[in-house]
Amino acid sequence: MAIAGNIETVMALRETASSCILLPSELKRWFPSCPKTFAGFNFYYGINQVNVNAYQCSGRTEALNLRHQSLLNACVKELLASASSCLTLNLSLEPLEPTLPYAYVAQHMDLVSRLATELAGLQEKVGAASNGEKVLRFLVRYASEMNETAPTNHYAGNPAAFIESFRAVRAAFAAAAPAIPFAFSPAIRKDLKEENVAPYWPGADVVDIISCTWYIGEEDQFDGAVDFFRSYFRHHQAAGKPLGIDEFGGCETLFRDTPQETGQLNDDFLQRMSAVIQELGSEGIAFDYATIFLDAKWGADATLTWV
Repeated sequence: MAIAGNIETVMALRETASSCILLPSELKRWFPSCPKTFAGFNFYYGINQVNVNAYQCSGRTEALNLRHQSLLNACVKELLASASSCLTLNLSLEPLEPTLPYAYVAQHMDLVSRLATELAGLQEKVGAASNGEKVLRFLVRYASEMNETAPTNHYAGNPAAFIESFRAVRAAFAAAAPAIPFAFSPAIRKDLKEENVAPYWPGADVVDIISCTWYIGEEDQFDGAVDFFRSYFRHHQAAGKPLGIDEFGGCETLFRDTPQETGQLNDDFLQRMSAVIQELGSEGIAFDYATIFLDAKWGADATLTWV
């Protein structure tokens, strides 16, 4: 079995033990049995005190911190040196300040605007260096998994604040980086309720891509997670917008009697999830992109020989 044919751009995320995100060429070495070269990956940026401090210390000239700069510069270098014409980077932009996260974003919209400007600048750099033959493509999902119920997600559970903040951040990017699209990206699992997604919809005028993160949860929750996933995209198909999957990963709870059993079913679950995506193709549902999430236990034993 191959990865679902109704996904145009297939990406993958894997970090090393030192939290370094692997570039496509490095992913190829990490998964030598995988016959596919991935076309991009996800990365994350928090609007929090750490990044605000770094931005202010730079004299408000650098929103990207040193770690992000290193990663993105490496991406530019790899893209320009490769035979690929496009590299897609999916940015999860997160309001991570624990207390009143959306209010904190509102107080630091200059950081958001500067971030958008810097990403657009990288796109221009690639275009100029390649005489317009290569594209560094950014996608942004803001406050993804806002419908989450876990207490560790401080920005979840507040639809009104999410909508106001989403619209403001989208407007800042539209002004400084109009070519970068925004995705609406709730969490999809069996333990979450489909009817709880609708209150977060920020408006068709500010959503470019309808997307999600999709995880199974417990092993016995596979069917329920699949039902939610199918229903979500069948419902939104009529909107006529591009569709995406910001993350999909296997079973989250594979701990059993010993730690060694963790992750032993990842390839199996990923194949089954890919088959579900493929089946939606018969209904005319196609995806602009999807990212296979392979970090930590979600990729512990994955070989991706089936991709």
